[in-house]
Amino acid sequence: MPDPGKQYSNFKEAYCAVTRCPPAGFERHVFGRAVNRFTLPLAVLFGLGNRNLFGPDYETIQAIGVSSTIHELQVLLGDFENRHQVERSFRRQTLGIRATATRLDRLFRPLAKSVVPRAAEASFPSVAPASTPRWNSVVPTSEPSESREGSTLMVRRLRRLHAEIVAGRSLSQAARQTGIREEDVLPALVEHMGTFADLTWLESHLRQRIELDRLQAENGQLRRVVADLSDRLLNATGRV
Repeated sequence: MPDPGKQYSNFKEAYCAVTRCPPAGFERHVFGRAVNRFTLPLAVLFGLGNRNLFGPDYETIQAIGVSSTIHELQVLLGDFENRHQVERSFRRQTLGIRATATRLDRLFRPLAKSVVPRAAEASFPSVAPASTPRWNSVVPTSEPSESREGSTLMVRRLRRLHAEIVAGRSLSQAARQTGIREEDVLPALVEHMGTFADLTWLESHLRQRIELDRLQAENGQLRRVVADLSDRLLNATGRV
């Protein structure tokens, strides 16, 4: 349990202080404790530190580390579970070799009282049941609360879009599933991609896909031109 008289700026700082985990090893330390005990031996065989293999887990843990409120924690864990639901990985879905939202919640929720929320987060509404009143304290910021909440919702939709595309959906299918217009996806990613690593990857992936589509179209056009020239040459020489 955290020292009741000590306060920290985010969950990572509090976690490292309580567990005496070095900050450089934060993500791996949390991941090792967040994996189901029954599948931990298999996770060790795969390599607990393999960030390529366990990318969604490490990205979520990293994001939780820099957050400072229960609201942020719940949003991130909700996105993590949504992402798991659409991913069709045999390792994650069937074998269950992954971190679980339940274990992550148990690790970080007790630390919340010792973490000082950032001022910009103080006006975010609680995600408790509807009978619980919203927070009354509002800290003035340069951005209206409606705009911040809209931004948070868009980030959640973009992360679900990322999960859908990773699961094999086309961009148009993923956009329909997440309620984003296809033409709005790239501009939204450009605006929010610095928030999470998976959004940065998705923005790069979509740009590469656009470039690939362009090159394929050019290649098809070039093939048609070459075929046309070949036909004309054969007709001109009488070799048909």
